[in-house]
Amino acid sequence: MSEQPCRIAFLLPHFRAGGAERVVLNWIGALDRSRFTALLFLTRIEGDFLAALPGDVEPIALGGGRALRLPRRIAAALAKHEIDVAYSATNAMNLALLAAPIGAHRVARIVSEHTPP
Repeated sequence: MSEQPCRIAFLLPHFRAGGAERVVLNWIGALDRSRFTALLFLTRIEGDFLAALPGDVEPIALGGGRALRLPRRIAAALAKHEIDVAYSATNAMNLALLAAPIGAHRVARIVSEHTPP
């Protein structure tokens, strides 16, 4: 009986060309698919880097709207897609991920800051 691959969600507001977006694109491309399943959650499915995504990664829309609702939308998406690890790399998305009310479905959260202090 084999173990299921670890499900990793990468969270960004969009996938336009930028430093954090490049880091996420590199991570998604480098993951060993026998051990990890990559999912890309975006508030807006837009950006030049979408064309560079590996064929097995389909962006998932978190939706826009009020920023105060984003943590709940993130929590719902993480539970729905049975995410094991969530990684974010922008100021607003980091705060939203940390504020997401993670209930019974525990998710390891990693935030990465790319802006100098």
